[in-house]
Parts: sequence; structure tokens; C-alpha cells
Amino acid sequence: MTDGDAARVPGVLLLVEDDPDHAFLVRRGLVDHGGLGLVVVHLSTASDATERVAQGDVRCVLLDLSLPDASGMEALHALRAADASVPIVVLTGLDSNAMGIQALQVGAQDYLVKGQHAPDAVARAVLFAMERAQRQEAERRQAQLGSTLQLREVQLSEAQRLARLGSWEWDVLTGEVLWSDELQRLTGLSDVSGVEAFDRYLALVAEEDRGEAGALFSIEAAEDSPVVVRHRLVLRSGSTRWIQGHMTAAGWDEDGNPVRVLGTMQDITEQKSTEDLLAHQALHDTLTGLVNREVLLDRLARVLAAPREDRSLVAVVFLDVDRFKWVNDSRSHATGDRLLVGVARALERALRPTDTLARFGGDEFVVLCERVRDEEDVLDIVARLATVIEEPVAVEGDHDDDLAGVTVTASMGVATARPGDPVDPEELVRDADIAMYRAKERGRARFEVFDEGMRERATARLRIQSELNAALQTDVLKVHFQPVVHPGTGIVLGSEALVRWHHPERGVLAPEEFIPHAEETGLIVPLGAAVLRTACQVTAQWNAARLEPLNVAVNLSARQLADPQLTQVVGEALGASGLPSHLLCLEVTETVVMEDADASSRVLEQLRSLGVSVAIDDFGTGYSSLAYLLSLPVDLLKVDRSFVAAVDDGGPGEAIVTAVLALARTLGLGVIAEGVETLAQREALARLGLRHAQGWLWGRAVEPHAADWAWTTGPAGGVPPLLVDLPSSRPPWPDEGTPVRNGRRGERR
Repeated sequence: MTDGDAARVPGVLLLVEDDPDHAFLVRRGLVDHGGLGLVVVHLSTASDATERVAQGDVRCVLLDLSLPDASGMEALHALRAADASVPIVVLTGLDSNAMGIQALQVGAQDYLVKGQHAPDAVARAVLFAMERAQRQEAERRQAQLGSTLQLREVQLSEAQRLARLGSWEWDVLTGEVLWSDELQRLTGLSDVSGVEAFDRYLALVAEEDRGEAGALFSIEAAEDSPVVVRHRLVLRSGSTRWIQGHMTAAGWDEDGNPVRVLGTMQDITEQKSTEDLLAHQALHDTLTGLVNREVLLDRLARVLAAPREDRSLVAVVFLDVDRFKWVNDSRSHATGDRLLVGVARALERALRPTDTLARFGGDEFVVLCERVRDEEDVLDIVARLATVIEEPVAVEGDHDDDLAGVTVTASMGVATARPGDPVDPEELVRDADIAMYRAKERGRARFEVFDEGMRERATARLRIQSELNAALQTDVLKVHFQPVVHPGTGIVLGSEALVRWHHPERGVLAPEEFIPHAEETGLIVPLGAAVLRTACQVTAQWNAARLEPLNVAVNLSARQLADPQLTQVVGEALGASGLPSHLLCLEVTETVVMEDADASSRVLEQLRSLGVSVAIDDFGTGYSSLAYLLSLPVDLLKVDRSFVAAVDDGGPGEAIVTAVLALARTLGLGVIAEGVETLAQREALARLGLRHAQGWLWGRAVEPHAADWAWTTGPAGGVPPLLVDLPSSRPPWPDEGTPVRNGRRGERR
């Protein structure tokens, strides 16, 4: 609505404010509290406001006393001259109470200090100003009828009732005290008269607030009025209300002594509750109720700044819940939140009364331990934390089965200092954080104590993460391919796609040098998607020039498996490349799968519905369960290189490989051996009947243009075929003739 449109609508609230941000806040506050049935018109100069008031439809004015074309009382005088009947509520800056009081004396109905009032104060002030203006107009008319006083009292009482605002008046010379009806209702006191009314009021004030509240009824304080005091009033019913008392002198004798004092008492209980809630939220984590980072750092700074004669230590324990993201992504964010609440309550049980537990965000918690005797004392605290967090999670009042019996572990880092030493609180927490990451790198569910070497490694890790993020935007992360062959003939059957970082300074980096950082930061998701797209595209190009198509295997990380967009990403990669889905194999380690076997099974089933096959990588090195293996939707098992390395000369690895082959044949699964490096290993695997293998014996992973084996039909790597009677060089996958698993044989599509 334009200002021209507004001029034709009765009932205008005129907001005169040159600060657009504050004007926005005022308008939003008015809308949030009903808008009072008025059309808000915003102007930014005193001259425009004066012209607008003269039109005759303005019900109330909210006036900023600092405008481009007027200062101080100039705008107020101009508006009063335009129409003295229009009520004006003045908006003043901080520490401008004196100007507000001056505005009241000039003719304003009320004043508010910007940023120092409750959200609903503007609406209430406008309502009160309009009601008082209406009352004043009614008084003028009633005066003609001889009933001015009665009407004034009725309207004032009603206005005070609406605002929960009681008033009192004190004639110092006679000692007479008049209390409004609303003040009597507010306090529960009746038949009050004389200065003994003040004593009766103070008797209701909370004892700890009584001394300060007494200034509201002090002649000495009135000399420097106004006086504003917030205090608690304990009513006879036992309830407690927050009151804001206001007192000011309104008349003086010839010597300048107050002879007439006015006061108000306003119930601000709801406003105080809102303020307390906002203050609590500013200092506490909203989910767990623990103090936040700012509070902990403030306490740590105070502890470090106060030397102790006993030379006790201050310890900071930085704790991160292991694999929390998996729970959050595979279950639900609500389940993850309940888990964090349960962890917080468990940690609280393990702490001493003097310790401080804070949540830093996500799944990170920090414990500040004061007065720690020595390092052994620190280790005892860490041990208690580890014990309670590994107990089954319990959330009070939670009946959801998602957390039934769930246990978690934590990685912890510890850093210590002595109070009085020149230690920065932020650096001490950062040192504990660095130690925590070291614990994660060494296997999780453990703790590490900070040393200077950790800071150097952390700096290097941050550099790698930064460079890796930049590398994703360039062409230095390249996909290499290692051939998968028939061990007897050496004929290439497919390949595995492996990413390599062609670092501009450090050369070609193997995955173990950067994949953990990509997994930690979440960069593994876009990186994995890029590798998948390239692997499908390159393999499709190779197959276009071949008679016998090659398949390709691509690894999936834990974060990728938890990504809800994974199935869509795989489908788009297949569609864009034109690679038939049955030629793509997705590999996941059994450790990743078994973190949440049920959730993993659902995701793998979705992937297999696309027609791709699924392989369990590094089989036998994790904590797999044969019971889960029976139900997991997988097609292949990859025998870990550690077992392959032990098959030479009938070593113990041969028995393991034999057992894996027997298990696979029973379940209808294919088997691939990885890490084959010697002719003896190849011969042993071929003798055992293995039909798929890969390793340096046939070639390292190379870029597509260097993969000569992809364009030929002979043995890869120049390795001659075995001169023994072997199965066909291109067996189906999984092996034909094996029993049907769970009513299906791999469900090749």
C-alpha cells in the first residue's frame, strides 16, 4: 500500500524514523502483536510528518527525536502545532531518559528507549497513548457536562488494568498517599493511606531486593529522580511477580525540595521470563542444556588467570562421539539428537561438581577440569568418561526403539596447563582438539595427550584439507585403473578404479595420504561421485572397441553409503556413460557395512535394484558376522591382500582362502583376490580354483591412456599363462553351478 492509498484509509499510525532497520523492527513488532487495527505509514523527515498529521486521520505518532531536518524537541513542537490532539510516543536513543522526560513535559504521551524495551512494548505504548488521548478528549467533553473527574478516573483505571500498571501519588507535605485501583489489585493491599502504605508494600518485596526497592519511596532519591528499580514481589498467595517500579518528583518547594512525588508499579513477569529465556539461550546449547563454547572459554580464562599455591593442573578434555554421522544419516536426525542428549547426561554423571561440561556443536563436547592434582588424576577422569559413554544410551522419557541398546564410543584429546602460566584459553582447547584428532587417526575409542608434534601434524592436515578442496576444482585428482584378471590365463576381465592425487609439489599421492581427510571433511562425497562418473565413462569407451566387455569396480566410503542421494548418483553415472549396469561393481568394506548392517542392507538393496553388483572389500579383516552375510545383498567377496601374501608355499593364508572359496560357493558368491605380487601366489590361487585376481604382478593402477591391457586380448603385464588345466578364461560371475543364495543367484540384471 502506498502512502497515497493510506491517506484514504481511516486509522493511521505514523512512524517517523530515519533508520530503516529500526523502522523495520518496530513494524514487525506491531504486526506480531496484532497491528492494533491501524495502517502503519513510515516517513523519515519531520516536515513530511507534519504535513501528514495535518490531513486529520492520524491516530498516533511514533516519533524519533533525531531526524535529518529536526533535532531535539523541534519535531515534537511541530507535530503538536499541527494537531495537538494526536498522541505522540517518543523514541529515544540509549541513555536518553532525560530527553524522554523532557518530551513528556512538552506533551508526548510516553517515551521508549530503543533496544531497551520488550517486544510488545511499542504496541502497548501506542495503545496506552491512544486510550489516554481518547480519555483526554472525553474529559474535555465531559467537563462541559460537569463529570470530568469521574470519567478521568474510570479511563485511567481501565488503561492501567490493560497495561498491568498501577500508580501512586505522594503529597510529601501532608503525608497523603493515593494508590490506584490497579495497584491495589496488583499487590493485594487495600485501605492503604499515608506513608505506612510504603512499609506494607516493602514487606511484600523479596528480602534480597528490599534494600534497593526502598529507593522508590525515598525523598532523598526523589531529589535525583527519576528512579527505576526492578524487584520481586511475593504475594500473599505465594506466587512471585517481577515488578518494575518508577518514581519521579513532580513538584518542588521554593528551596527545591520535592513536595509531590509520582510513581508507577508495572507487572513485567512475562517480559522478565522472556529476557531470562533469551539470556539462557545465549549461554547454553538448546539441545542438551549444557553451557556453550563462549561460557566454557570464559571460565577457562578465569581459571588460567588465577595462580594456585598448590600448583594443581587445569585439564581440558575434547571429546568427539565416534561415527556419530553414521547414526545421524542412517537412522534420522531426530535419533541423532536423542543420542547426543543421552551422551550429555552420561558425561554429566562421570564429572566432579567442580568440572564444567560444554557442547561445542555437532557431536563435540569439551570438559574443563579444575584442580587436577597430576597426570594420573587426568587419566582417571578420562577413564570415567570412556566408561559411561560406552554404556547403552538412555534418554529419560524416550520410548523410541531407535536407541534401544545402542552403545557408542568416543575419541578424546587432553591438554593441560597450570593456572598463572601464559596460556591462551583458545590455544589450550585447540591443543586438546588436535589430540582428539590424533586419537581418531589411531583407531577411535581411545584418548591422546597433546604434545608439540601433534600441532605440526595438525597444521599439515589442515594444509592437506585446504589443498584437497582446491584440487576438486582442478584436474589434479585423476582416476587410475588396475586390471582384474583370470589368474591362470592372465586375460583381463575388468578393472578397479582408484583415485590418485597428482600433487603439484609432492607428486602422485596414494589414497591413504588424502582419502581419510576427504572422509573427515565430507569432500569424499563429491570426490566419490566424480570417480564413479569417470570410471563408467572410461569403461564404456573401452568396451565400444572390444568384443568382450570389461567390468569396473568402484569403492564406496562410509559417508557415500550414508548419502541419501547415492542411488541417484549411481543411476545418473550409468545413464550418462551408457555403461550397462551389470558391468559396474560397487565395493564396500565389511567394517563400513557392519557399522549398521540393517541400514547398509537397505542401501545396498537399492543399489542392486539398478542392476549393479556389490562386493565386500577386505573380507576377513573386519568384524563381519556370518549371520549378516547370509542376509546382506552382496554378490562378491574380495580376499584381503594380507591373506593372499600368506599363500606362498602352502602358508596359513592358503587355508583361509580355501575357506573363503568354500563359503562363497555355498552362498553363490564370486571371489576376487587382491594384492597378488608373485608368481607363486598366482599359481597357488589358480590351483585353488580362483578365477579373478588383481595385483602388481599384472600391473599397477595407471591412467586410462596408459592402460594397454584394456585394448588387447593377451595376458596382462606380460605374465605368461600357467601351463596347467584351468577353467575357462571368461567364467560367469558369480561362478556357475553354485547353490542359489536366499532364493536367487546374485540377481544379475
